[in-house]
Amino acid sequence: MMGGWTATPTELAEATGRWLTSTRWFTGDPSDGVVFTHASPIESSQNVSTVMFLVRSGELTFCVPLTFREGPDSREGIGSQPIGNIGQVQMWDATDDVDGQRALLNLLSADRDDQAGAFRLSARPIRSNFPAVASSHRLTSEQSNTSIIYRFVDPDDGAAGIILKVFRVLSDGANPDVELQQALDAAGSHAVPRQYGSVRGAWDGNQTDVAVAQEFLVGALDAWQVITGALAAGNFEVSDEIRGLGSLTAQIHRDLATAFGTATASDDAREQLVGQWRNRANRALADAPQLDQYREAIDSVFASVSSVQWPPLQRIHGDYHLGQVLHVPDRGWVALDFEGEPLRPLSERVQPDLALRDVAGILRSFDYAAGTTVRQGGDSQAAASWYEGARDAFLAGYGELSESEEALLEALMLDKALYEVSYESASRPDWIDIPVGAVRRQFASE
Repeated sequence: MMGGWTATPTELAEATGRWLTSTRWFTGDPSDGVVFTHASPIESSQNVSTVMFLVRSGELTFCVPLTFREGPDSREGIGSQPIGNIGQVQMWDATDDVDGQRALLNLLSADRDDQAGAFRLSARPIRSNFPAVASSHRLTSEQSNTSIIYRFVDPDDGAAGIILKVFRVLSDGANPDVELQQALDAAGSHAVPRQYGSVRGAWDGNQTDVAVAQEFLVGALDAWQVITGALAAGNFEVSDEIRGLGSLTAQIHRDLATAFGTATASDDAREQLVGQWRNRANRALADAPQLDQYREAIDSVFASVSSVQWPPLQRIHGDYHLGQVLHVPDRGWVALDFEGEPLRPLSERVQPDLALRDVAGILRSFDYAAGTTVRQGGDSQAAASWYEGARDAFLAGYGELSESEEALLEALMLDKALYEVSYESASRPDWIDIPVGAVRRQFASE
């Protein structure tokens, strides 16, 4: 029963299937269709109900909170439209509905320990006594997840509000975005937003995080905006803040190593990681045949690091680039989105890895910033010089690397560029010149 009515999984799928498969976060094959499997009622009144559903499509499980209303909707200025209806009952995406947004926020502090049913939600509050909320709205720029901003009536120790992220694609196990950021926050780190809590779902022997809330940082711009904006304005001076970003990254890695420990890079672990690099290289060479002349050189780089001294493996950010870092007024850099590459299986994203992978991610992002500037008509020599300076400044802040670590960083930079070749080939073919150019430069002297 939901708001005085009943709907079957088939009715729900027929009413919402077209909307579901057209959303930006739906990563399945629309031809597989959708199947509503489990439901957990969140909040219900006489005419309005919000329910969180699990929806299967192929091998994927999606988190889909929906709000239902019986009869015509007389509200004005809500800013969202119903996504479907079953008879006289209309349905909304709960993340884009005022009643649904309130219900989702209330999950953070709801006592649901006695909840029965096949899909159970439990709150994990950290800072649950937050001020009253004045307004809420959904962000529209995200792809793999959905975020809602709640503005406080009065600031909470400087925080103007909360940003609640609803994870759309669910896998068994703790979500690293929740696990890692909450560990850093608990350690007193200022490198991440303060955490307010999370919500975990359990069904059929699976457990994972379905939502997380953290402070909303007002006036923040991501590092990509800050840097590309400066370059577009003709400012090719390397800011001291880039060195600070290197220092922040090193501190994040130290804190994660302390919180989760480290693991020796065994022969098996090395073989597995290098094998992943080679697989990505093979895909990239298939996607960009103009790089085939470098096939042996690429393999040589990867082979050369198999025998060097590897540092301990540890938990890392996993998808670190300039878009994952905010510059906050009067605070500086803050890192976000520790979920790792969303298209990789969760089982891979939570494995210990080389911290230098994050370093390679930022350095490749610097190269993209320089390449974007050139694409927009900027001075190519000035952009190339800025990149070299930014690279040196970041590494100076990060800390001295051993000869073996420098070799590993070179291999990881190559791996990242080859990954980007395949990404651009599939998504933005006009941009493939940036990673292709990086691969060519790496072997220019050979």
